Amino acid sequence: MSSLLPLLLLLPFVLLLGVYAVTRHLAARRTAWLRVQGGFAEGSVLPAQITPAMLDRGVRNALICTVAIIVVVGLGSYVVASVTHRSLFQAAGIVGAVGYVIVLAVFFGLWLRGRARRGTVILDCGPHPMRWLCLMLAVLVPLMSLMTMLSSTSGRSIWAFGGPGLMLLQSPFMAVVGFSRLQVTELGLWQYYGLLPWEKISSVSWTPESTLLIQAKGRFVSLSKGALPVPPAHRAAIADLLAQHGVTTSA
Repeated sequence: MSSLLPLLLLLPFVLLLGVYAVTRHLAARRTAWLRVQGGFAEGSVLPAQITPAMLDRGVRNALICTVAIIVVVGLGSYVVASVTHRSLFQAAGIVGAVGYVIVLAVFFGLWLRGRARRGTVILDCGPHPMRWLCLMLAVLVPLMSLMTMLSSTSGRSIWAFGGPGLMLLQSPFMAVVGFSRLQVTELGLWQYYGLLPWEKISSVSWTPESTLLIQAKGRFVSLSKGALPVPPAHRAAIADLLAQHGVTTSA
């Protein structure tokens, strides 16, 4: 099984790039169609759409995070395997499970902290463009996990229930994203599930399809660039609020 570990580590890259290629093509075609139909005109009531700029930055950040995860899991697996004398595959499962729980705990901690300190909502720009996919996964993931546990041939071992059990934790995460909204608040931009304070925004710019490109202040410059698809009807209001808080809009 350990001989398959390199292939399993490459699988997220293959899946991510495949989904990106298909989704970006569809988003580009939809963007072109909306532009022809006049969907980006001022005052449009269209909700936020998945845009090429959103996909480009999202996939780039995801690839960077995936590389970091593979490096951390790889090194951690080697250490755990050496100490516990388990197979490299089992060690990777242990490291991955612990890391997964830590990441989710940090996510929900920051989400709750951000909601508590974001202040009054000044402008609500609507839900996440992929809300229906996230809500669908929030329902399907636990069902698939339960089916996997019930159909497992590994008995009652931790390996039979550990993986599907951890996947159950993905359901509340997907639900949070599915019900999240893009909002301008007193203390900053509520980016669906996290608060970006005004003082942390270095500069912003706009794309023709009404995507707000954000350069945030931080140590990790490569991960400090985000893209928020904004409903065209709210673009002018957000631009005014950003200017009021001293955020520079670049060309």
